Amino acid sequence: MSVQLKQIPLVNGVVVKRPSKNCKSPYVADVIIDGSELMCHSPALGCCGLSDTNSCVLLSKIEKKIQNRFVNIKLNYHIYLKENIKLLLVLTLNLLKK
Repeated sequence: MSVQLKQIPLVNGVVVKRPSKNCKSPYVADVIIDGSELMCHSPALGCCGLSDTNSCVLLSKIEKKIQNRFVNIKLNYHIYLKENIKLLLVLTLNLLKK
């Protein structure tokens, strides 16, 4: 069995508001990254509070523009929950040991 991992550059951020105060979609959150507040794509719907206000999250830069037929907004980052990243790393390391 072969496992291929893709390295994605991640940055830290803090969720200010979800849904965003400018876009009421539950898939958009306001996040502070390096002192700037940006709208970011939040693929998860809260995850039991892991992406609510004041949550620390990891984000990856969106390479191509996400187009939505309902709203025309520019999203700069995808949100990844830190707890999910930790779990993924543990599972991957355990899988590689086998």
